Amino acid sequence: MLHTEGPLLSIDLTDHEAHEEGIDDVLESFVGGRGLATALAHDRVPVDAEPFGPENRLYFATGPMQVSRMSFTGRMNATSVSPLTDGLLSTNAGGFMSRNFADTGYSAIELVGESDEPVVVHVRDSGVEFEAVPDLEGALVSEVTEYMAEHHDLEAEHIACVGPAGENLVRFASIMTTETRAFGRGGLGAVLGAKNVKAITVAGDSQPEIEVPDIANCPRAISPRPPSRTWSSSTAIASRTRSTSAGPARSVRLPASSPLRTRKRASRPRAQSTRR
Repeated sequence: MLHTEGPLLSIDLTDHEAHEEGIDDVLESFVGGRGLATALAHDRVPVDAEPFGPENRLYFATGPMQVSRMSFTGRMNATSVSPLTDGLLSTNAGGFMSRNFADTGYSAIELVGESDEPVVVHVRDSGVEFEAVPDLEGALVSEVTEYMAEHHDLEAEHIACVGPAGENLVRFASIMTTETRAFGRGGLGAVLGAKNVKAITVAGDSQPEIEVPDIANCPRAISPRPPSRTWSSSTAIASRTRSTSAGPARSVRLPASSPLRTRKRASRPRAQSTRR
């Protein structure tokens, strides 16, 4: 079975520092994405952590099939203590952020602590950069996207950000990516806002290599077709033609009493009017 590869990138927002941690023991038991993030949060977030407190941690992770470009694999997961439930919660978004996340070479990203000013966290395979963005305070998601395109030449699918709702700790606020895709469950946008992170961006060229089997040439992946059935009917004869492995197709004439034969509906006598 394929598993996500790469270290955990732990980002301390309080001290504006980052370091890598090997988590091979966790990756052996969890494929990636939601399972990996939930396992990390379970072990590393205090049981009594407040959703908006610095001790709460927010995780981004994705599965091992991102590099394959296979259909239905492009999901990005976020996990944290939810301000709606006070328990661990995972939410995911579509789009193409998951592909760009895989390009960083990390299996998961962890945000801990809180910044004393609004920041954008730029994650690259070469390191992490913290950018103070006081001018983006109160900015809409579309305005954050335009800023990243203008100042960093980044397209929308490289960005996860919050708008005014996340900054103001609205408990159902979403984290937005690709401008219109949402990590919509659990209010994790408010968790990101509480950490004073306006956005996180991902890019790189360190995606892991995976080998996807060619299922087109795999005999076990090709199931035999069931016997084909065709039906034909006419006003005089209804016949059923069936192809079997025992012999050629055959035609069966149905008896006159068969309900499959077309019958002319008997006309009903029209009721006579008693009206004068």
